[in-house]
Amino acid sequence: MPSPTPAGDPRPGTVPADLAGTVLAWRDRLDAEARAAHRPGHTTVAVSQRAPAGSFTPAEAERLHRAALDRLRPLLPPVPVQRTYPAPAGPVTLLVVAGGSHRAKIGCLRMEQHDTVGELTDADVVLPRTLGRADLGLPPRACLVCDEPAKRCIVLGRHPRALLLRTARSRYRRAFAVTDGWGRRPEGAHDAPSVPNPVPGTPPGPAQAFDAPRAPTSVPEALRGPDSVTDAPCGPHPAPSRTCDPYRSCT
Repeated sequence: MPSPTPAGDPRPGTVPADLAGTVLAWRDRLDAEARAAHRPGHTTVAVSQRAPAGSFTPAEAERLHRAALDRLRPLLPPVPVQRTYPAPAGPVTLLVVAGGSHRAKIGCLRMEQHDTVGELTDADVVLPRTLGRADLGLPPRACLVCDEPAKRCIVLGRHPRALLLRTARSRYRRAFAVTDGWGRRPEGAHDAPSVPNPVPGTPPGPAQAFDAPRAPTSVPEALRGPDSVTDAPCGPHPAPSRTCDPYRSCT
């Protein structure tokens, strides 16, 4: 199959030739699956890879996704429903979480800001309504390559695909302390005895090599208001906005 990207693209994975059409088809499917899985009085969270399609091999994408879920679940209320789908840019998991969207979004933000695994992952509240960083009075998420808002860089096509792939690969090596093929480890990476534990009192995950957790970004106390299952109206639930690409961070 002809490569849909320029020669010399450093990606290790493969992407469909008609990537745009494939992503749109998967977006429609995930919208339908989210509406079908959603429960009244609950919040649905979509967890997906933030890096472009083809950044990682299938095994690497699966490893990253499992690590992100291991970090996120202890930060959320009980999760009665969890469904995973093999989307083009890597696995996508829908989590139906007991309780309101405000509390779920705080957990998503803590996971995304915790370490490099979170930096390579999107965790978005999609139902009963989308809830973004702006809704909590927070600035947009920064681009993987620069400090500008990620959405702006995507819309403007500011960074070449090859640069995005190299950046994602570098972050992955740092997250899992993977050598570069010559026995060299990425700068700043080191082994940790277990999965970083962002919530005191919860058991650590299985021993793996992860980068050190970052100092968590605090959420303003004013945003920690009482959570409620009625923080958004229940009833007919709109689909997630089509202006947001589920495979790239807009929130």
